[in-house]
Amino acid sequence: MAQPFTPQKMNDIFDNLETNDFEYVLRKLTETLKILSCYEETDEVEADIQDDIDNLKEILIDVISSMASKQLEAVV
Repeated sequence: MAQPFTPQKMNDIFDNLETNDFEYVLRKLTETLKILSCYEETDEVEADIQDDIDNLKEILIDVISSMASKQLEAVV
């Protein structure tokens, strides 16, 4: 059964990898997909991880956009 994207799951991933680096976590999730593709019966897990990658990318874009907006506001 597919596990939905949740902030808690993302927190757990960051905690387990002992990092706050979005790009590092994205690389690790992508590497995990490559490894899982070598195994049978992992389609559902692979789909969950891909969903997490997509959601994490969206969050990263939102964070960067927010930071850029705040910097522009400070300049203007």
